[in-house]
Amino acid sequence: VPVCRPLRNLQSTLAGQVGMSDNNSHEGKHLISAFDTSKLPQRNGTFWVTLINTIKSIVGTGVLTLPYALRSSGLINGIIAFVVVGMYSTYSMWLISESFYMKPEIGTYGQLCESVLGWYGRMIGGINIVLLEILVGAGYLVFVGLNLATVAAGSVSPALIIMGCMVIISLFMFQSDVSSLGVISSAGNLAIVSSLAIILYYAYLNTEGNHTYTWGGDMGGLAVFLGSTVFMFSGHAEVIAIVKPMKDRAQYPRVLIASVSILFMIYFIFGLYVYISFGETTEGLIFNNMDGRLVDITKVFHSLAILFSIPVKLWPAFEAIELNTLGQHWEHQKDAANYKTKVVISTIIRVSVLLITGYVAIAVPDFAFLVAFCGSFCISLVGLVLPPLLYILISQNNKNVERHLSLPSQVAHWLLFMIGVTVCVGTSGHIIYEKIASLRA
Repeated sequence: VPVCRPLRNLQSTLAGQVGMSDNNSHEGKHLISAFDTSKLPQRNGTFWVTLINTIKSIVGTGVLTLPYALRSSGLINGIIAFVVVGMYSTYSMWLISESFYMKPEIGTYGQLCESVLGWYGRMIGGINIVLLEILVGAGYLVFVGLNLATVAAGSVSPALIIMGCMVIISLFMFQSDVSSLGVISSAGNLAIVSSLAIILYYAYLNTEGNHTYTWGGDMGGLAVFLGSTVFMFSGHAEVIAIVKPMKDRAQYPRVLIASVSILFMIYFIFGLYVYISFGETTEGLIFNNMDGRLVDITKVFHSLAILFSIPVKLWPAFEAIELNTLGQHWEHQKDAANYKTKVVISTIIRVSVLLITGYVAIAVPDFAFLVAFCGSFCISLVGLVLPPLLYILISQNNKNVERHLSLPSQVAHWLLFMIGVTVCVGTSGHIIYEKIASLRA
């Protein structure tokens, strides 16, 4: 079905083509249909390796806020929103993979945005990355500070612990890369799994909150739940990096469905069971509902794993700012006359990012709020708003006419784009409003 002229004109205005990075230029000639996977460069990534990488890219500490999010939204609203967000997030990740198939010379999600939206895509991606990583880093610092403060039985304030953590983080953020932290950072996944098991066991023993849950909720609670849920299904930025090494990229939809289904069941069982167990006493940081030696050991182990993953989380923010101020690969240009000046600027950038992250953590020591706002604004932009827009523009500017979307498909994806914008703006604005109102009360 031919595309109506106004939509085509709008797409021509928005879409642009810019040069790609040198390390991906060898794939530039493979401009083929998304459905013709036989001609794509073959890699060695198997179905199971890709499945594990997809799960690792999605799972995170945000799952610990799910019981509180259910308390905020109510069971009916929460369950419906959980299913809808899970399905939409899965579909938007598939859209990113389809966009990559049509632009296989692309190396990252940021490059995909820039290649389609030009300078605006680069700025949106860069600012979003910096804001996201600062907020995630602040949330992790709050998580560590509150947990270790409770283990210390209040003898040390969370703010003091956060400042001590910032000193530790500063020891790792001036390396040329963070590969040395890979093992420690991976321990965070093990910490999450062990924490979920212990929380479920503790919830099984608990009878404090039985029959105190509610079925309905208000818009403020639903906004918190939507933000937290989007955060829990956030694997969009890693889709291209996961798909590129696949030996058979046609299997990615199966990988995506399998991985999201596994996490969906884990999240659903964990959030529902723990909330029903603790009911209206459920805290934003679920560990606050628990006590005992085993819980304290879990808090310490989980907090240390999260602490050493913070430099890894902040690294994309460092790179995004340095790329736009110092240029690409500046750290390898040691013979340049201004190299020492750039080192000083890089140091100032990294210290500033760390100080801002620490300030946010101390000023807003609310783990559930930080997770909800990250999900509602930063991740909604990457995962709900941009994927349908990029897919529309790339499809309609593809040389293969068969890849052009029909008019009904365009309308459907423009509708998804508008829904994403509404969720992003509406939920993040409501979450901020509710937080300000609670501070004034």
